[in-house]
Amino acid sequence: MRIRTFRAEDINAVVDCWNAALSHDTVTREEFIKKMLLDSNFVAEGFFIVHDDSDFDSVLGFINCVYRRVPIDAYSGLEDDNGWISAFAVNDCTRFQKIGNMLIDEAEKYFAEFGKKNISTGYYPVYFYQGVSEEHCKKYISLFESRGYRCTPSLARELYLSTYVSPCDIMQKKKSLEEESIYIGPMEDKYILSLIDSQEPFNNISMAFEFKSRLADLDYGRIRIAAKNGKVIGVCVFGDPYGSMERFGPFSVDSNYQGKGIGKVLLNDCLTEMKNRNLQKAWMQWTPLQGAADSLYKKAGFKITKTYITFSKNI
Repeated sequence: MRIRTFRAEDINAVVDCWNAALSHDTVTREEFIKKMLLDSNFVAEGFFIVHDDSDFDSVLGFINCVYRRVPIDAYSGLEDDNGWISAFAVNDCTRFQKIGNMLIDEAEKYFAEFGKKNISTGYYPVYFYQGVSEEHCKKYISLFESRGYRCTPSLARELYLSTYVSPCDIMQKKKSLEEESIYIGPMEDKYILSLIDSQEPFNNISMAFEFKSRLADLDYGRIRIAAKNGKVIGVCVFGDPYGSMERFGPFSVDSNYQGKGIGKVLLNDCLTEMKNRNLQKAWMQWTPLQGAADSLYKKAGFKITKTYITFSKNI
């Protein structure tokens, strides 16, 4: 077995390898191209493939290594110490450990060459791999743990919209917020600058990027906001511009306004719009295991579908 770097001719073979190796978290060719190859930080020299000695075109496993060459927005830097593994899969059960170690060796050497001190699978903002399913990928977890990586769990959830019913007190709660001059409803032009400003207190750099992508098709109905005095103080969106319309989130409320029921009203507003569009379900990944958000999702009827493990290591 040998290692080489990615070529355009490898697209279909890499996607096939991914879907065979991670059958519970598959990707399409279109998603792979849009989310990985068109990522502004992607370079083929950082995408490593293990192939058979006798078959240069084969893909037994792969790993993609990225670091910031382009900042996310005008306010962010390049995070000079950080590198990310944005995709990793091995489709060879008998040689899993050997192939996996070959790929991680190559990744760590690559990051060290460019002076990176921290490695994580938690790449953002355009991601479709931040780790693996705890239930289905135990050998991946064992591999990364054996290499000294820390494991951080998060939860994937989903809600079947046909069973969703608005809470009986939601209209009264919305009315009381309106009496405090808090608007809750679809996005409007006058809030665009506040929505995409990563320095706003309800926001962060990754979310600002996500909200910009949601605005691209000007479908304001998919962006539900809370606003006061001309400023956005909460957001709840759905629809992945790179994939499924049923993807839910990001969802955020300014900490200065939490505890007023804004999150509950926003969540209902968003789920109701999804249901009105005849979507079958709302799903999300990488949600917290506890806290206010966890409680809110449970009360709304979201069920936990998977536990994901994100890996990180200081080198």
